[in-house]
Amino acid sequence: DRHRIVEGHIPGRSGQDTLGRLANAFHEHNLRYVVTGLAGAWLLTEFASFRLVTAFIADEIPKDALDSLGFRRDRRGANVWLVTPNDEGVFSGARDVGSAVCAHPVQVYLDLAAQPERASEAADELRQRLLVGTR
Repeated sequence: DRHRIVEGHIPGRSGQDTLGRLANAFHEHNLRYVVTGLAGAWLLTEFASFRLVTAFIADEIPKDALDSLGFRRDRRGANVWLVTPNDEGVFSGARDVGSAVCAHPVQVYLDLAAQPERASEAADELRQRLLVGTR
């Protein structure tokens, strides 16, 4: 509720495909971002397929970058949430995982509470594999 979210759709064969295309565009345009939610949980645990890719972005994404991805702004059928955070803390502890930058596991876990699909299962898996016993 405290962040600005742009919901839309990028054509892709799978969540992993959409994630890869989005991460490539962020890298090509030198944009500061972190993946979180279902896609972040998948990067960290490879648990459960996903459709929705959520990314915190530090700056507005250039229109040409979105156009090159075929991005269409639309809440219905959205498979991408581009989130401008109200707090820079979401970028703390981010790290490269594969070809994308992933938010810290605690941030991913917290963000799963606002996600659809198999978010509660992904949160349980993330907690059990990476967060139990951490302080």
